[in-house]
Amino acid sequence: MKSGMKKLVSAAIASVMAAAMSLSVFAVDYGSAPAPSGSAQSTSVVNEEIKDAVKNSDDEVATVEVESTNNLPVSANVVKELAKTGKTLVIVAPNVTITLDGSTITKVKKLNLSLKVSNTSSKSVVKTKAKGDLGCELSIAVTSSKMSDEKLKDAQVYNGDTSLGDVEINEDGDPVITVSEGGTYTIK
Repeated sequence: MKSGMKKLVSAAIASVMAAAMSLSVFAVDYGSAPAPSGSAQSTSVVNEEIKDAVKNSDDEVATVEVESTNNLPVSANVVKELAKTGKTLVIVAPNVTITLDGSTITKVKKLNLSLKVSNTSSKSVVKTKAKGDLGCELSIAVTSSKMSDEKLKDAQVYNGDTSLGDVEINEDGDPVITVSEGGTYTIK
């Protein structure tokens, strides 16, 4: 009986060691390790992608696709480059498309474009993490809006209780808000 127990323990130890070895292979080459489902990109990765897109774009528009709007930093150097060249930065995320036209930049500073979007059939809410003056104008297209075309036709944009006027509708039928300050914006 002792011999059978030793074999069982040896087999268990061997399988644990094999699993540990395969994990250490992923740790060495972490770039190829699969990201957990639903994980957000790190702030530094997003910042580098944005910087590289602006720096390396031969066009007037630099486009970056991101997995989430939870961490969207834009360094002051990137803002300065956009202001200097007049390029437009377009960030495509699952629920929104954010557009920053370099010609609208009035103040060069680090920007936090992180935001949360919630949608119902009666309204869409965009809440920016940044507060106060952004130093530029942002156009935010809510690509995940659940509002009907009929409701969007008469929809207004609000910042708190203050109406900012009619919502703009882009060529794809998405509501678009243009803001120069952080805050909570409601389309209803």
